[in-house]
Amino acid sequence: MPGPALGPRTSWVTVARFPHSLAAAAARIRLEAEEIPTFLEGERMGSPAMYRVATGGVKLQVPAEFAADARILLSQDWSLPKDDFDDDLDEAWDDPHPERTPSRGWIIEVVIVLALASPAILWLVAKLFTSRP
Repeated sequence: MPGPALGPRTSWVTVARFPHSLAAAAARIRLEAEEIPTFLEGERMGSPAMYRVATGGVKLQVPAEFAADARILLSQDWSLPKDDFDDDLDEAWDDPHPERTPSRGWIIEVVIVLALASPAILWLVAKLFTSRP
């Protein structure tokens, strides 16, 4: 009895090498986002240190018909150029605390003083009303 019908065999081409599978994750995600199928040869070969010494790392592979597109995508740099970076955004993250307005600061100080002084105030009020002339 014949087995299930298989499609044409796919020839996989190595487009990049990485020391371990975690280092290949970003490139693999980028290619798969562009709908390019990927395969990591050697992804599950023992510990990363042992495998790196034995074979030179893992190979990121794609089907042969996607190899040229994959190499172009992997050669691109997606970081912002230094000149176009907005310094205003950078300054906003320097101070993690919100800016206090003068009225808000005053209210907080009054609440703290009242909370600390309330036992003394209550004691004085009780003394005034309970003392007999």
